[in-house]
Amino acid sequence: MVVLPVIRNEQMNALGRVPRFLFEAELANHFIRHYPGECRRAGRDRVLTLVRSGIQRAFTHGYDSRREVGVYINLMVILGHDFDRDPQIPWALQQLNDTSIDDSFERIRTTFQSTLKYLEQCFGRDNG
Repeated sequence: MVVLPVIRNEQMNALGRVPRFLFEAELANHFIRHYPGECRRAGRDRVLTLVRSGIQRAFTHGYDSRREVGVYINLMVILGHDFDRDPQIPWALQQLNDTSIDDSFERIRTTFQSTLKYLEQCFGRDNG
C-alpha cells in the first residue's frame, strides 16, 4: 500500500499559489522528458507518486520554492528515494540541513554540486 503525503495549503501557497495538481503535473512532465526510459518503465502514476512524496520531503527540510523542490526531487532520482536517510551518503543530509548556509537555494545547490562530484568519483567522468 502506498501512502501519499499530505501537503498543507500553507505549503502549497509557498509554491507561488500554483494549484497543486498543476505543479505536480509540471514536475512529472519534467522527469518524463529528462528520464524517458526510467519513467516509461515506472509508469506515470509512479512518477506522480515520486513527485508528491518529493514535494513533501523537500518541505520537511525547509525547501519550499518551486526551484528548490525541483532540485530536491532531482536528487531523489539521482541518489535514490531515501537519499536523505541513506547511511552510505551521510553528507547529503548534512548539506541539506547545513544551517551555516542561510540561503536555502544555495544549500540545496551545494548538495546538488556535491552529488555531481560524488557520481564522478563513483563512475568517472561522463559515467565512463
